[in-house]
Amino acid sequence: MDMDKLDKQQEILKVCKRLRSLRESKALTLLDVEQRSEGEVTAIALGSYERGHRQISVSKLLQIARIYGVPASDILTQKAERVEPTRITFDLRKIGQSTLSESVKLARVLNEIAQMRGD
Repeated sequence: MDMDKLDKQQEILKVCKRLRSLRESKALTLLDVEQRSEGEVTAIALGSYERGHRQISVSKLLQIARIYGVPASDILTQKAERVEPTRITFDLRKIGQSTLSESVKLARVLNEIAQMRGD
């Protein structure tokens, strides 16, 4: 199997996993989705999509995305995890008093940042 085909298969499997992950994050069973779609997306078909045993059409993908209340892009691509900003405070005086080489380097970088910011 060539690398392009392998990469394509891996991407398809990621989409399949996201399908299942999104459904589970909404606390929906396969049967729940079938009921919400009024039988247009059967539990058997959805399970096959999630396992990668069956190809999903764009119209089914859009329908499933609507049922899950997410944009279809959330199924096709993995969202980057959001990292909450945290505030870090450095005591430049204490770092400057340290004789450890790492502390000296850190103090130099932090002082440069402070000068650029006008602190």
